[in-house]
Amino acid sequence: MSVIDMPAPFSRGLRIFQMIGRPFPPVLAPLLLAFGSYVTSLKNEFVYDDVHIIVDNDVLHSLGNIREIITGSWWPDALYRPVTQLTFALDWVIGDGNPAYFHFGNVVLHILCTLLVYRLARRMLPVVGCVVAASLFAVHPVHVEAVANVVGRAEVLATLLVLGTALLYLIDGDLAASGNARGRRLAATGGVLGLSLLAYGSKESALALPGILLMLDWLTARQKNLRFDDVVLRHWMLLVGTLVLALEWMVIRWIVLGDLAGDHPGPGVFGEDFFGRLRAMAPVVLEWIRLLIFPLHLSADYSPDYLPQGWGWRAVTGVTSVIALVVIAVRSSAKQPLVTFGLAWLGGTLLIVSNLIVPSGVLLAERSLYLPSVGFCWLAAFLLMKIESRKAVVFGGIAVVVGLGLARTVERVSVWQSATTFFPRLVVDARGSFRSYWVAGHIAYQRGDRQAGETLMRRAIDIYPVFPNLWSDLAIEFEREERWSEAGDFFAAAYRIDTDRLQDAVNAIENYVRGGELDQAESLAHSARWAGSSDFRLLILLADVALARGLPLRAMTYRRQVAFRFPGVWQYWYLTAEAASLAGYCPEAERSLRRVREIIPEFEDELGVVRTYDSLGCK
Repeated sequence: MSVIDMPAPFSRGLRIFQMIGRPFPPVLAPLLLAFGSYVTSLKNEFVYDDVHIIVDNDVLHSLGNIREIITGSWWPDALYRPVTQLTFALDWVIGDGNPAYFHFGNVVLHILCTLLVYRLARRMLPVVGCVVAASLFAVHPVHVEAVANVVGRAEVLATLLVLGTALLYLIDGDLAASGNARGRRLAATGGVLGLSLLAYGSKESALALPGILLMLDWLTARQKNLRFDDVVLRHWMLLVGTLVLALEWMVIRWIVLGDLAGDHPGPGVFGEDFFGRLRAMAPVVLEWIRLLIFPLHLSADYSPDYLPQGWGWRAVTGVTSVIALVVIAVRSSAKQPLVTFGLAWLGGTLLIVSNLIVPSGVLLAERSLYLPSVGFCWLAAFLLMKIESRKAVVFGGIAVVVGLGLARTVERVSVWQSATTFFPRLVVDARGSFRSYWVAGHIAYQRGDRQAGETLMRRAIDIYPVFPNLWSDLAIEFEREERWSEAGDFFAAAYRIDTDRLQDAVNAIENYVRGGELDQAESLAHSARWAGSSDFRLLILLADVALARGLPLRAMTYRRQVAFRFPGVWQYWYLTAEAASLAGYCPEAERSLRRVREIIPEFEDELGVVRTYDSLGCK
């Protein structure tokens, strides 16, 4: 009796049994590893930058703000990643702000990236090698910051779109070689251009895409014994199209952010020229290599002085390593093209985040290794497959490495569970960095140990004194202790480091006035105005200084300038009337109060908080 002739329940049961008995698709193993590595992240909260970029950003809390999202920056005045932000807005609306929805999205994206790592590896490796490459990628611990932290989605999404673009680009090349699939080529072409545009809008690391596509053509030519230029010419217009889109996207970034980098230079590269950034990044090369090969120790921060700076042995070894890898890539191009391709993928994608082209906000971040690690995993799988002897030992070793990677990833995911698990661990992991002392200082203040908090934050300033947030954060603590002059000095230091931080100047002046340091207050206010600031708050503060000096007429002049700038705000007219009355200049007091009554005729009867005209001293 055939399966079809059996009663329905028996036939269905036999089909299920037959399906279970069949071998699982090879790709299923790395996909399950990818899921298992991050399933515990579904219970994680919003942590670290998640709070500032997502929770505190009301624009991302509604899909009705699409225009603002598309034209807005990642930080208030830095970076531009509208595609990633649109996915955040979608998650917020679907889950009503529940972080589990965001983490679920990241896990799904990581699984899809693992699938594409496997799928693209089929172009280069045997099936076993594809499984090895995808499995290494699925569990690599260096990916935790990108997947377990919600804002790391920018890395994961950009990588997924880059891999998808690369696969479609290769399919387009195959169709071009066949010469008889015009409709399918049109779909592939549209997919390449569409996905590349989305990739650029996800994160800056995707700008390596045109170089990646060119290297894929080179690898295809080597593997199929074809001329490189012939392979490129099959779809050269498509390659140029992705390059043009990349250039256009950089122009858009320039328009939105005001410069090409679109970010504030981070600790270690702040204020440095190209050679200074090269000196800062040379020691980072060894850290990249360590994190890719032996990621036992992980950290959410790599600020000075966690990584040694300058031309020490680490920097020299880092530069030597780069030169050696370039030599290996060149010498392998003829007989082992996949080695050259893997190293080129690593070099090209790391160059984007190396601070050498333009300075970025960090020296090193583990999340930025998500895209480069794709090339590393392909390269590692290829080299492991080349070991001919003792295959059982090799595959046993691979299984051990994957198992250890899985265990380390799961353990590291728990660090990102909440602020209470993350920040204490950051202090331990990044021991010696200014940020670890900074965070430790905040923790000490929170537990009520103000002396330890001040000591730790002063230590952070000693390590990296050109980071304005350190000065302003400690100034806030001085302000809480009513140490007005010290608070003024520290706010003023933050402003002088970055003159765009006008609020720090305002805070400094206010504290100087409270502390009776009128000369410092007036000097700083005038300095800010001479620096080009026309902020009305400086005029208000200069008026306060004038009153404290017993110069009400000067205060009236400053306040009147503000009132003329905001003619519909009654408070500024009232302040002007107050200063005029103190100066005995009653016509101005009467005129300003008349303006107050025109704006809110009922203010004396209903507000009950403003003094009457007579009480100002003018009859």
